[in-house]
Amino acid sequence: MTHTMHVSDKGRTFISLHEGVALWPYVSSAGKWAIGVGHLITHSELQKWANKELTPHQAGVLLTEDLRPVEGCLRSKIGVSLSQSQFDALASFVFSVGIGAFIESTMLRLLNDSKPIGAEWLKWVHAGGTKLNGLILRRQRERDVYMYDSLTREEQEVVSRFYYA
Repeated sequence: MTHTMHVSDKGRTFISLHEGVALWPYVSSAGKWAIGVGHLITHSELQKWANKELTPHQAGVLLTEDLRPVEGCLRSKIGVSLSQSQFDALASFVFSVGIGAFIESTMLRLLNDSKPIGAEWLKWVHAGGTKLNGLILRRQRERDVYMYDSLTREEQEVVSRFYYA
């Protein structure tokens, strides 16, 4: 079961590659202010991050903090066993679409009914009402990692460089 699982180093790298790492605040494709690895800047954080550069370490700390509720959601809402790669792929997906959207999704219902979810990934490729090529690629990659435990050569090289050097 998933009750004790956490996002692996490979999963963190996968998320970082697909989110990108921004050391300065930016406006996301959904029109929201963000920094680091897709960390949405809250109203109370606006002053903290305005005109300030984030260190890579701070980006990692924010990612760890932002992944905690995602991991908790997956552990509490998924009632079937997952491999580490499946957990990581779903964590990337939930990190991207949001916990609320995932909880209400057909994907979660099918997953818990032990039914195939392969077709569900590509239903989630819009941001701000626009279909984005970057989200199409990300969903394809998440699906591949979920279904085949497969990383691209680039993803494998990044994981090797950061975690197994």
